[in-house]
Amino acid sequence: MAANPRLHLTPLAVSSSKRQTQESARRLKGAHDSIDGLFETLHSVRDAKVKAGVSLARLSHAEVDLLRAALVFAGAGLDAVLKQLVRDALPKLLDGYPAAQGALKGYSGRLTTEQPAKAKAILMSPDPTKALRQQYVADLTKGSLQGHGELIEIRKALGLPDTGALSETSLSGFSDFFIARNQVAHELDLKMPTGRGTFTRRYRRMDETRERADAALVLGGDFIVAVERWL
Repeated sequence: MAANPRLHLTPLAVSSSKRQTQESARRLKGAHDSIDGLFETLHSVRDAKVKAGVSLARLSHAEVDLLRAALVFAGAGLDAVLKQLVRDALPKLLDGYPAAQGALKGYSGRLTTEQPAKAKAILMSPDPTKALRQQYVADLTKGSLQGHGELIEIRKALGLPDTGALSETSLSGFSDFFIARNQVAHELDLKMPTGRGTFTRRYRRMDETRERADAALVLGGDFIVAVERWL
């Protein structure tokens, strides 16, 4: 009886050379290391089962919990990377990058229309430009990422081109990741029973979970690399 193939994340290819991206890169590495550790724990458990002659045909509840944790850590890591980029890199991008400045202008127009009281308070502040930027960053970083639409919103705010891994088409492909992550984080992966009985839990597969977690971390690295090009 042989153990399942080992799960490995794609090695990080991000070497942050700019001060404004260093903390984002550190957070990405932290998430990467944590998920690698979860996978190693999973394999240790399964190796012990092999030695004990226990079937590996189906993951135990405890093993699936490790996969669930990997999804949550991947979502948290991507969230931390993007929010930190907004806090650390967006202010500099707004100083001299037209695409980011255009996104701020659009935000300002929406704020005036949708939240006139807040817009008025900003205009009445001692430094309206500074106050507007602070409110912009605060709005972009509040809460946690819940879907691919917020990935697109942050990409636009940073002024990054709608191409390659950061294109709207590519980012829309993360819908399934967020659905899975939210099912674990907000619902504990519980499903309503279809008939009499107790709640059941969704099953998570090793290969699918690895693919989703890995894609989220690779995307975080893509954002960092893209931002560095414009700093």
